[in-house]
Amino acid sequence: MKGFTLIELILVIAIVSIITGYSSPFLSTFILRNNWHITVDRIASEISKAQNYAMDGKSVSGSMVWGVCKTGSIIRMFNGSCASPNQKEDFTLGNGVTVTGLTSVVFSNSRGEPDAVTTISVTTALGSNTININAAGMTQVN
Repeated sequence: MKGFTLIELILVIAIVSIITGYSSPFLSTFILRNNWHITVDRIASEISKAQNYAMDGKSVSGSMVWGVCKTGSIIRMFNGSCASPNQKEDFTLGNGVTVTGLTSVVFSNSRGEPDAVTTISVTTALGSNTININAAGMTQVN
């Protein structure tokens, strides 16, 4: 008869359980760190894109107002207004990532200046980053 004995099966299950037990914390940390860095990069990218669209005079339905806002767990780049955009690009925050300080930043002129100086914090259990937008529209990630 060919097959596996009960001892062999128990041994394989024990080895798989040990490997899984040791790799789970690493995998959880990796996923959280990845979500954190993707969120920081994506927010900075969406701010830059909205600013460039405003500076280029890109118009959708007659509106040249471009901005980035946070609505619930969604970060949105929009044309027009955040609540009722003419055009939008949304992305959902990853698990374990919190964004504060971003309600809405709007770029409505050809010089790329925001409507307000803004400091955005992206926080996880592993740490935090800030994204600063100054009065001239310069974006800095710390």
